Amino acid sequence: MTGTIPVWATILVSVITTCGGTVAGWVLRRIDQLGKPDPALSQRLDQVDASLTQLDQRLDPLQDGVKTMLLCKLEQMQREMVDAGGIADNDLKTRAEGVYATYHALGGNGRTAPKSIRTYRTRR
Repeated sequence: MTGTIPVWATILVSVITTCGGTVAGWVLRRIDQLGKPDPALSQRLDQVDASLTQLDQRLDPLQDGVKTMLLCKLEQMQREMVDAGGIADNDLKTRAEGVYATYHALGGNGRTAPKSIRTYRTRR
């Protein structure tokens, strides 16, 4: 057995080497492509970003309008409480807290909300 390598072993080694090299090259090319950005995907992401920016610009005035209307409602509720001699029933307090929570969630800073509405939360 120390003489020569059989022909079938030589062919087998050649096939394994060729296949292994081909597979290794394919794997390395795939890994290399993973690092490169897909131009079509990048373009689509830019379009989506532009659409979101446009939508945001359209929603800003709407949110500002809703916020202003909520502030007006808070002021109206405060006037109702003052007209009632500074007394507010639980229903008015609950509604005022709900309106204020929504107003605050939309970015209302609280400094412009009526003081009596803000104090409802601390009296409970």
